[in-house]
Amino acid sequence: MRIDRRRGIAVVAAAALVGLAGCAAPTAGTAVMDPAATRPSASSDPTSPTPDPTPAAYVPATQPTTDPTTPPPTTPPPTTVAAEPAPAPVAAPTTEAAPEPAPAAEPAPEPAPWSEASDDDIRGAAAAAVAVTQRFWAESFAGRVGADGSPEAWSAPELWNGDGFYDSDTGSVADCGDGKNYTANAFFCGNSTDGTGFLAWDLQFFHQHQDLGRTMVFMVIAHETGHAVQARLVHDGVDGALFDGSKRYELQADCFGGAALGKAVRDGYLTLPATAQDEMVAMTTAFGGDPAGHGDPDERDASFQRGFASGDMNTCLIDPAS
Repeated sequence: MRIDRRRGIAVVAAAALVGLAGCAAPTAGTAVMDPAATRPSASSDPTSPTPDPTPAAYVPATQPTTDPTTPPPTTPPPTTVAAEPAPAPVAAPTTEAAPEPAPAAEPAPEPAPWSEASDDDIRGAAAAAVAVTQRFWAESFAGRVGADGSPEAWSAPELWNGDGFYDSDTGSVADCGDGKNYTANAFFCGNSTDGTGFLAWDLQFFHQHQDLGRTMVFMVIAHETGHAVQARLVHDGVDGALFDGSKRYELQADCFGGAALGKAVRDGYLTLPATAQDEMVAMTTAFGGDPAGHGDPDERDASFQRGFASGDMNTCLIDPAS
């Protein structure tokens, strides 16, 4: 058989190396040769001796030949980064225009002074005065019992022409049947026989005295309604009520009028101007020129204020012994 010289040398060398490896003393953990040199070549002679399958120390070709006491490098675990929270949704800007502010309310005009009151102003004030006084007397009579033990109920007096007004400028004057001229006046026409009657007032009377203020309209109507109350109380036999035309009779009507207005103010169904007290004094002063018939200004004011402060009709009843 022909033997390739170069190949034969390689085979002999390989055999020599294998024989050396098999006689070497084992050294733990260290490589004594390149493990690749122990692998037979694919073209080696099959008659070559087979190397020892369990060499004393085998290190895989992939293991580095570094110092085995040095620990291999470690790969740090991946760092987990917390995800940042998603930003809050932002509302898309609106394209609608902001509503324009409502225009400021204009202040109410100041009322004209009562000295410039028209016919309608006076009629309106009188209607309000009638409503206030009728409410007070209806409430005051509720639950009352007359001298005979029967219940008393308020019966409102009638109003001349339906609203109490007559106008002397047109020649119209209310007639009580007593022969008196009631031009520029206000009065109650009635009797104590049956406790009935009617109320009347001249429009020109209020015009002539409108410089006294609006409160004067309420005081006049409350006073005249007080006379209607006197007629009813005397008819019912109530002690302390007068219906004799005397000065005390007039002062008692002032007190009844004051009681009606005072309670209406406190109960909230009548509002008087801030100047009301001054107007009350002006009223009693202007109509206090008949000391013998109606009382002087101080007497009239004292009687009215007594009723106004109490709001109670019983305050105005006169002790029969006085």
